[in-house]
Amino acid sequence: LLGVQRPPPVAASVRRWIVETAIPGTADLELGITSETFSPPEQGSSPYAGTSSSCAPTESICVQQKGSSPDAAPMAFGKPNETLYVRGLPCGEEALLQVIALNGVGKSDPFELQLLVPGERAAVLDPGMRVRAVWAGDGNCYDAVIRSHQRDSGYVLVDWLRPAPLSSEKLKCVCEVGDDTDHRLVARSC
Repeated sequence: LLGVQRPPPVAASVRRWIVETAIPGTADLELGITSETFSPPEQGSSPYAGTSSSCAPTESICVQQKGSSPDAAPMAFGKPNETLYVRGLPCGEEALLQVIALNGVGKSDPFELQLLVPGERAAVLDPGMRVRAVWAGDGNCYDAVIRSHQRDSGYVLVDWLRPAPLSSEKLKCVCEVGDDTDHRLVARSC
């Protein structure tokens, strides 16, 4: 039986960046994807003559931002072994992406890409500004408020907000309850 297991992880590589886009301050990413697929049988042969070196072939590929909600729309979606385009990434910022293979049984483990989008950063980071930043403890993105940063430094001091984003509870700062400064220092590109 085909598709009795989740698909194996895919491999992804950056083919090229497209910085001149219709949206100023953004870049598009062209990804090359390699995945396990199923070849249907040739015309006139047995319906069981398809080929696959896996009992879990990939039917489609999606690209998501790491830490995004499972219900969030994918940043890119396509067929196996085709070029995928991730559009509208903000210039000068770090992009944390996950490439996932899908079939009728489920999802593969994600293939993670950590990339610095080329170009000059359009957003200005000012104290008091609310941002999404990567928490070093688990690598996921959370809401935070910028406390301070030095323009020459690659780091920003943030106050983390809890509970989780989009929660109905009121967000409040948790930095004053024993969190040390080292945990609040995040890379400026996040």
